[in-house]
Amino acid sequence: MSFAVFSDVHGHRDKLYKILSQIQKQSFTKVICTGDLIDVKISKKNLHNRQYPSSELADHTEELFSLVSHVFELVKGNQEQRFFEYVDDSSLGIHSHKVACQCMEQLTLEELTFIHGHRFEWPEHNPVVRYPKTPQHGIYIHGHHHRPQVLKWTGSNYQLMPLSLNKPCRLQQDKHYLVNVGPTFLLGIWVEIQLDPLSIIYRSV
Repeated sequence: MSFAVFSDVHGHRDKLYKILSQIQKQSFTKVICTGDLIDVKISKKNLHNRQYPSSELADHTEELFSLVSHVFELVKGNQEQRFFEYVDDSSLGIHSHKVACQCMEQLTLEELTFIHGHRFEWPEHNPVVRYPKTPQHGIYIHGHHHRPQVLKWTGSNYQLMPLSLNKPCRLQQDKHYLVNVGPTFLLGIWVEIQLDPLSIIYRSV
């Protein structure tokens, strides 16, 4: 069993299609986007308590949401959350309506949990290594902070594991990990996950 995972597209279709083209050259059990497929154009502080037409909030939503389910699964990111909170439902196309009804908060497959990182509580400071205030028990595959990294819980803190493109990073089944997929829109990066043996491989287009 294997998974292909990408995150934080932020509406950059060129990078997305390059990644999907690369992914489709292999056979994966499932392809997953861990959130922020779209990019809301209005910042949180400038959003007022009203509903906006879809085109005012984000570009290419119908095109991007049309890929969900039959090409990849989508876990709701903060961009999708904000979009569906403020969009005028009457302006949504058929694919956007479908995603609004079916988009998951998280997805659990085998021992892996796929989630967007905005659901964690993060410390206020911005260190080189980002990890939640509360240790997460299990293996979490996430996006949100645009830093590709694998963190292993040692029992008292998180340890940054060494990574190289196209080289497997082996994980132990009984340990706790945070796997930050990294940003599609900045780095054109995605992650291949193999379950037997459990390993993470960072790929780039």
